[in-house]
Parts: sequence; C-alpha cells; structure tokens
Amino acid sequence: RRGSTDAGSRAASSDSRKGETILRSRSGSFSSLVGPGNRSLTQVGGETATPHKGFIVHSRGRGGLDDMVDVLDEKKVLFGLTRIVMGSGTFERLKLFFIHFNGQKAAVVKRGRANARMNDARTLLGTTSGSLTVTSAAECTLQNIMLMLQHCISEDGLQLDAIRAGYQQRLKEWEAQCAKAEPVGTVFERGCKLGVMGMIEAVQHISGPLNWILLHAAADPFKVFNAGLGSAVEMHAKLDPQYVLYGLLRMGFGAGKFKRTKWVFVHFIGDEVPPVKRGRQNALVGKMYARLACQGVSVLKVEATHPDQASLEAILDRVRRAAVIDGDLGDSSQSASAFSVEEFQAWLREEQRNNEEAAPAEEESDELGDLDVEATIRGVREAEGPFNWAFFEPR
Repeated sequence: RRGSTDAGSRAASSDSRKGETILRSRSGSFSSLVGPGNRSLTQVGGETATPHKGFIVHSRGRGGLDDMVDVLDEKKVLFGLTRIVMGSGTFERLKLFFIHFNGQKAAVVKRGRANARMNDARTLLGTTSGSLTVTSAAECTLQNIMLMLQHCISEDGLQLDAIRAGYQQRLKEWEAQCAKAEPVGTVFERGCKLGVMGMIEAVQHISGPLNWILLHAAADPFKVFNAGLGSAVEMHAKLDPQYVLYGLLRMGFGAGKFKRTKWVFVHFIGDEVPPVKRGRQNALVGKMYARLACQGVSVLKVEATHPDQASLEAILDRVRRAAVIDGDLGDSSQSASAFSVEEFQAWLREEQRNNEEAAPAEEESDELGDLDVEATIRGVREAEGPFNWAFFEPR
C-alpha cells in the first residue's frame, strides 16, 4: 500500500484508505537499507524491475478513482488502467477502462512524442471495456469519470446512481480489508544493502527498519536465513523444517503513546534435520542468544519444533502468559486484551507506515523507481488484484 510523486508533484497520502499508492520517486519501505522499489508496507515499497516495452510505472494505488487525482501531473502524458467492480454476488461485473491523461501543461514536443505511443500503451494494458481522455486533474473526479463512461457502464441496465453507490460501497469494503497489515516482502525478495550485523541491530532497535531476522545455526560467521518487516506473520511463513534456525522477533501492541514493544528469541528446530546435525546445531543456542538478545530489556524465549508452534497465535499466547508472570498487567483478562491480535495489527500498520514515510525521496534518474510493469498491470486486471488503478509513463 504507501508514496510521493516525482520531482515537482505533490505527495500522495499514504493512509490506509489510499492503499498502496506508489510513485517513481519513492524508494522502498526499507529506504536506504533496501534496494529501490512499495504503500503502504504496504504498500508496499521495495519492488524492482526493468522498464517494459518502453514504459515505466508512474503510480498505482487501491484507493479508487478519487485516489488518482493526487498523483496526476499536468506536465506529463500518462496512460492509465482502472478497474471498476459493479453489483454483487451473481450480478457482480468487473469493468476495465483505459485512461489517457493528456496533461494540458506538458511541453508541446514532449506531449506529441508521448501521444505517439498511444497504440503501444493500449497494447501493453490490454483489452478494456472503454476509454476516456482527460487533460487536467480537476476532470478526474468520480462524478465526472462516471458520466464520461456512462455509455460503457450502463449497458447492463444499471442506473448511474446505483452504479456509483455500489462502487463506493465495494471500495469501502475493500479498503477495510486492505487496512489489515500484510507482509511487505523479505529482504531477499526486496534486496538489502545491510550486512548481517546491521540487520540484527535493525531488529534490536525499537523502531528499526526490520522487525524479524532468522539466522542459520552457525556462530561464526553469522549467516542470514531471512529477515523482514512483516513481524511474526511473515517470519512464521518462512520457517523451514529442513533447518535449525535462530531468530529475533520484535512485535508491538497498540499505537502511539499506548504502544508496548516486546522482543522474542526464537529457536526453531526443524524436524527434517538429521539427528546428529540437529544436536550439534542446537548446542549453539547459548551463543546465538547472546548475539541476538537485546541488552537491557527482557527477551522472551520460544522454542519450536514445528512452524505452528511459532505462529502469531502461539507467540501471542506466550507473550500474554509472560506479561502476567512479570507483572506487566494485573491478570490474564487484561493481558488478553492488551496483547490481542487487533492490538498487534494496529502496531504493525503503524510500524510499516512509519518506515515507509521515513524513506527519503531520491532525485529522479533513469534507474529510479522502475517497478514491475507487468506485475502492476496484472494487479489491476485481476478481480482480486492488489491495485485498482495504475498510470504508466512512456520513457
């Protein structure tokens, strides 16, 4: 979800309603730590790709038609794709539309050169139910776009007011779903410039750009198995029964001044590891804990022989019990409320959003922000894709 426009354009909102607006001058959620790239974490930053057929991703999002207005630059010519879902159940219909944004302030020569790529853009974005051309951001309101596309979207006998109301309701439902924190990609999926010690320190820091790390069972040298910003959910998904792994997990509960932060040392013993090798690697637990544990704070220890023993639910249960024993909270009922899934998700959304907003904008260059064009197009065209609009710019 999760962005800002390139030089000269105003920043797009990165709140949960806007979804995963991503613009060329936004580097990934890991900022300078991870290769260029997502929201909002989700979001999210960090995706890299090369230009496809002479086009690059200018912006994309999941906040609907109104969301697009925030990213349009009238000094550019852009080609867009948007998905509109109408009706529900057996009457649900999905419509795709091609948008030609012919910026009214674009230089004449530049505009002509870009508009000459119209057919290429149509071929790239694929078959659609209709198209429209606009020259200013002011034209791109939900009301205006619906009116301009009325001949396309009313062909099934639906009235425009009903279509608009249904679209807005569907968008609200989707935004509510997108508001749930999601994994934003591990360091190996996104690329990372940090060394192993830098990654460990990033997890140990209360607001570091990583919140979990798994290491291979080897004290010297340390070797990263994986790491990321998706906390317990993402870490759980990467556990592999073929390995003995040692990890550090940072997780929080609540947001703002009510936030609580906990660290968990994870010792995962894969049941597919040969017995002799397993015993030898398990013997490293003391050294691995000494390296991973945070200094001056309590670190909960979790040992697991199956991935489910290190799932979010299993770790939350351990955190709650430890909180009662340590006297953090009065009783088990208070612990269950303070360390709930909902409180964890609130923290994770804030954690990912803060890391994305901290990502410094870079000067525009030919290599900047080259997101995956084909993946973005698929993300709009698919019924449950992560985006419902995207704009592409000819190089």
